[in-house]
Amino acid sequence: VDPTGTPDCSDFTWASSQWVVIDLKTDWYSFNSGDWDATDIWTTDPSGTTLVPAHGGTPAYCDNVTILNGKTITINANNKTIATLYINNTGILDIKTFTGHNFGYVYGTGKMRIGSVTFPSGDFSNFVSVTGGTIEYYNISGTLPTQTIYNNLLLTNSTASDITYILRSPATYIVNGNLSLSKSSTGGVIFQLGNSANLINLNIGLSNTLGTTVTIGSGCTLNVGNYNMIHQITIAGNLINNGTVKLHNRASWLDNYYLCANITTTGAADVTFTGDY
Repeated sequence: VDPTGTPDCSDFTWASSQWVVIDLKTDWYSFNSGDWDATDIWTTDPSGTTLVPAHGGTPAYCDNVTILNGKTITINANNKTIATLYINNTGILDIKTFTGHNFGYVYGTGKMRIGSVTFPSGDFSNFVSVTGGTIEYYNISGTLPTQTIYNNLLLTNSTASDITYILRSPATYIVNGNLSLSKSSTGGVIFQLGNSANLINLNIGLSNTLGTTVTIGSGCTLNVGNYNMIHQITIAGNLINNGTVKLHNRASWLDNYYLCANITTTGAADVTFTGDY
């Protein structure tokens, strides 16, 4: 593995009295939706319309993988290592709860679904840029990984129980595109800022000239951890709240007797709307 975290996929052969770099990689494209390890899922046909070779195949160490539009690939094993991963706009890679992956250089505008609090290895700089794709964490409570930059970030729940996603602190988090909390069953989504008395800066849409939207869905909550820290949220776009936004841990902002603002020692957050876009 090279210093960027991507696998070293070079090999060498002796030719003309010198070592020559050779490329051992195969380019795979999604032919069907389904299990990554199924032989009828992948083709070497770039259009994805013909199964080549006829008996199929699966991506191996250091191969290049493209998930084409309309295809959903699921991973049901640990430790997948490839050279590059391209996810087309309506393509989806669901790595479920499996870990230990290194996807090499990751790019595209599609979606990667993660059912654990472990972020895969690789170079995600393009995928999380303002022109990149979407990361979705789903159905898992816990402290989110140390990954601090996303393009679009989805926090979802399709179970019957409430789940809590926690941003670890201290850190500065950047969401270039949209942030969305949503549920599709009876369990809600809680998005908590902070797991210690250290500052979180959450910057949403500051580099996106098209504007951004933060959506708190019905039955979902944005709140802060019960620690003595005032976090900072900056939004360059819209906030749509169909759930609950509670950025303090006091019973009330006002002292009922003196009718003056309380000073919190149990956590809060300031929100700034930049109005740039």
